[in-house]
Parts: sequence; C-alpha cells; structure tokens
Amino acid sequence: MFLIAILTGILTIGGYFFVMNSTITLTMATVIQLGLLLLTIMAVMLYRGPKKRSSYDGGWYKIWTIRYAILMISLLGNLAVFVVYILNLFGFMSEL
Repeated sequence: MFLIAILTGILTIGGYFFVMNSTITLTMATVIQLGLLLLTIMAVMLYRGPKKRSSYDGGWYKIWTIRYAILMISLLGNLAVFVVYILNLFGFMSEL
C-alpha cells in the first residue's frame, strides 16, 4: 500500500507542476486530485502492516513505522494540494 502512496505523491507533484505551467485547467486538476486523494485514503484504510513500533532509545513512547509514515505524509500532502485547488477554484486564492 505504501507504494500506492508514493505513486500518488509523485502524481500530485506532477499535477501541481502542470497546473503551475497552465498545461491543464484547474477544474481538471481538481478532479484528478480528488481521485488521487481517494486512492490514498483507500491505501491508508487498507494498510494492514504494523503502524507503530517501540522507540529507538528504549523510551516508553511508540513511533510510526517508515511505511505507515510514508502513507500519512502522502495523505497529508494530497489533502493539502486538494484544499489549495478548492480554495483557488472558489476564488479565495488568486495566485495559482
């Protein structure tokens, strides 16, 4: 599942590049980004691997595993780009 997260992250960066260069319209990019966001949410929900492990220094706290952290960072990045697209689409941001 984390490979899907890496792929959606790369596609999100590529889509943002195309929007910034006016290659695709903002409406089309928003629809594509919604699909990528839903795919990433599905990857997070279907992930069955370990999510936390003991800390490296033997402390009492737990930390995310690398694969789960990649999933969550991809989810947050996709969500952030989607929110920027929506804000720009409705006119709250004019610099995109």
